[in-house]
Amino acid sequence: MNKLSKSKSRGDIAIRAHNVSKVFKIYDNPIIGPIKDMALFWRKQQSYKDFRAVDGVSFEVRRGEVVGILGRNGSGKTTLLKMIAGLLSINDGEIEVRGKVTALLALGLGVHPEFSGRENIYYSGMLYGMSRKEVLEKMDSIIEFAELGDYIEQPMRTYSSGMQARLMFATAMAIDPDILIVDEALSAGDAFFVKKAANRIQQICDSGATILYVSHNLAQVQTLCDRVILLDSGNLICDDRTENAISKYNQMNFHREIDSVNIQKIDDLVMVHSEDGVYLDSVRYLDENDKKSSGFYFGDCMKISLTAISDEKIKSDVYVGFFKLDNEHYSGYFSSAILRKSKFTPDQDMAIIDGKTNLEVYIDKLLLTSGKYKIKIIILDGIKKYCEYWSNREFVVSRKDDFTDHFGCYIQPGVLR
Repeated sequence: MNKLSKSKSRGDIAIRAHNVSKVFKIYDNPIIGPIKDMALFWRKQQSYKDFRAVDGVSFEVRRGEVVGILGRNGSGKTTLLKMIAGLLSINDGEIEVRGKVTALLALGLGVHPEFSGRENIYYSGMLYGMSRKEVLEKMDSIIEFAELGDYIEQPMRTYSSGMQARLMFATAMAIDPDILIVDEALSAGDAFFVKKAANRIQQICDSGATILYVSHNLAQVQTLCDRVILLDSGNLICDDRTENAISKYNQMNFHREIDSVNIQKIDDLVMVHSEDGVYLDSVRYLDENDKKSSGFYFGDCMKISLTAISDEKIKSDVYVGFFKLDNEHYSGYFSSAILRKSKFTPDQDMAIIDGKTNLEVYIDKLLLTSGKYKIKIIILDGIKKYCEYWSNREFVVSRKDDFTDHFGCYIQPGVLR
């Protein structure tokens, strides 16, 4: 049965979704395809592919609950919210809703550039479902929240994007809903306004309203939500306590990052400097079980296996520097991450490289912030630098159980074996 109903049964259940699915038709040509289908329907040949944006999702939300919905872009979050709000039809399954639904799926509803801020509040408020009387009663509080002062009487086209965001969010947040659906509404505006908006969401939570909250800001999800529904490719992966669902979400992203690193086809080592016949032949990242790995959790053991070659026998230190990648650029060189090797053997504090020699840097606990990294390797004897190499082989660091990350980094001293 396909329906969106306003149910007055089921006790304190505010939203119930049972085996809900939404299928979109994907045409090679979005203009000609539908026309061709209608004209040649009798041939029973499809010129499109079915895309299941939401596939058999079931869950319940009780009155007063604040439920987060997580998932990467394209996982079906917004499609599901639109079906709950009644903005999209349902292909299969059933959704029951009890109470007045207000959906903040896009800020800026009803905005007209030639209208003043005050006039836009009026028309947007009515489009959000408030009566004329409600809008007029809340007008002063909306203007105060938006902090626009005398600009409120100016045309909207004269506003900056931040001013527009403040005004539209202030209008949307003036609603007193039974059920509030928020989809990335806190991503607009400056840091101060985002904090203020989050506090307003918290006030609505405390008032007993039922809230479905979508955000990629895991700190906000952690703070606001009682539990989290995790979606991926339209499927419900888990419906669990916030901490557990965030941990699962982080693990999924971690493995995707590893997959993106593993498919790279690049030269492993790039020489920066080499002299006296000393150079590196290979580098590998190993886990505590000596298996090759491209991903490590914060606090994991990591081993960097090196093959160094020297025409003559040398005694040297080996240094490894860690560089965090940010949008394919190095975000900084962490001097604290340079590892001075020690105790190659019980009676030696430097490595001996003679011909082809295998070395292993052992890091008991990898204490790096989450992200992708590359390393630089330097073989150095005092002030004499024998060789210096970049490793193009990236690896990923993530935090297993904590949604937060910490600024800076610390690497425990590595031991060269």
